[in-house]
Amino acid sequence: GTHSGGTATLLMKVLLSYDQDRLFWGCDSFEGLPEAGPGDHAAQSNFTFSNTTLMNKGAVAVRKGSYRASEEQFLGTLREHHVYDPTRLRVLKGWFSDTLPNSTIGPISFLRLDGDVYASTRDAIEALYDRLSPGGFVYVDDYGSFMGCRNAIEEFREKRGIVAEMHAIMENGSQLFEGIWWQKPLQ
Repeated sequence: GTHSGGTATLLMKVLLSYDQDRLFWGCDSFEGLPEAGPGDHAAQSNFTFSNTTLMNKGAVAVRKGSYRASEEQFLGTLREHHVYDPTRLRVLKGWFSDTLPNSTIGPISFLRLDGDVYASTRDAIEALYDRLSPGGFVYVDDYGSFMGCRNAIEEFREKRGIVAEMHAIMENGSQLFEGIWWQKPLQ
């Protein structure tokens, strides 16, 4: 989701500075998190990337409605930082399961997923991964703090045979991480 637009502000700034044609799509229910489901169980204490054991941030409680921000808050943040451009911005409002499969999003060069919970992350990756251009990047926020997010990504990668190396995004030079990324193969 977009929450209140902090990351969208940065991405819009990059887009407006370096690209003349691409659109930015912000997708959110603007109702906060959905109800937790069976795929959202407690987080493990560590993960292994490139033969290095890293600590995740720990289990984050999933409460329906958490992280709620309105569409007006989201757009207001973009306006406040002078990156609101209605010709380059598309907002898709609704639950990912209802909006993403039939959306016109794509082709995608940078897919940032921030669904927090299993169902939202699964719905987003399943609807959008095939629209990611070869050589494009997937960034998954919350992989290290929401077990449901991690479960959805691991199941999807296994089902699709995706073996591209995942890279942890470290926080402040420590062994703690929250997000991961990988690059879609060129072929």
